[in-house]
Amino acid sequence: MRITSLAISAKNLSKAIAWIVVGLVVMALPFIASLQRELVTFLLRHKLLMITTGLTIGTFGVWRLRGLTSKRFTRYYCRSGNRAIAIENSLVNDYLKEYWQKLFPEARIYSEVLVKGDKLHLVADLPYYPEEKQKTLLTKVEHDLSKLFSDVFDYYNSFSLAISFKKV
Repeated sequence: MRITSLAISAKNLSKAIAWIVVGLVVMALPFIASLQRELVTFLLRHKLLMITTGLTIGTFGVWRLRGLTSKRFTRYYCRSGNRAIAIENSLVNDYLKEYWQKLFPEARIYSEVLVKGDKLHLVADLPYYPEEKQKTLLTKVEHDLSKLFSDVFDYYNSFSLAISFKKV
């Protein structure tokens, strides 16, 4: 597991625990009279804080909802020749994942596709590969991806490819 994945998992775990605690407090609220009085007193004394907190939570919720819906179905529109084409990010990433899996079956490859203007930009972190064979591999990858993009996505423009190899 990468450090970033571990950090994201710890962050999600702490969020989950916080929501569980809030849920337990809300469930206990009807049964504990002193907790009810303290909550009402707090709410009445800190009206501005409660309004600000409510606005912040609401804005954050809308922002997260927008983020969840847009990340999965991100489409980029660009020109290929004299036509406009739509490229769905998740679909391109799925094809790339399959391609990397065929090329390096024993490794898990990180790759990302970005579209800027009318050009695709690919970034990939590949496992160790002998330095004297890297140029041949890069030529093959560039040719294969060019064929993949033209056959599957009707994308005939050039693309940039940024690949890094892990050291031994």
